[in-house]
Amino acid sequence: MTVETTPQRIIQAALELFMSQGIKKTSLEEVAQRAGVTRITVYRYYPDKQHLVEAALMQFPRVLEAARVVLEQQKPEHVETILEQIGAQFAVLPAGDFPALLEELQRVYPQIWQQVHATRV
Repeated sequence: MTVETTPQRIIQAALELFMSQGIKKTSLEEVAQRAGVTRITVYRYYPDKQHLVEAALMQFPRVLEAARVVLEQQKPEHVETILEQIGAQFAVLPAGDFPALLEELQRVYPQIWQQVHATRV
């Protein structure tokens, strides 16, 4: 069993809230409550909402990279195996409307969107 660190819990909480209600509607107080920490603790790791959004949304390219590494190491021959590996990596992320989240990110934090987009490509 993997023990989550405080920053990991904060990121996971932020992702869940961003995916369910959007970036603009999510407050750092809500993220703190969902993560089981105080708002001050969130600020200790992420000095403002923009830093938290960046850290949270960069999880998506990291998941893609992790899937790529697994696929390179295992070199599966069957498409089903490849899709299972990619799905296993994405299973750790909260469900939601990712394209809508990216659209909002582009409007609200265009610099972060550029970074996420460049890494995804």
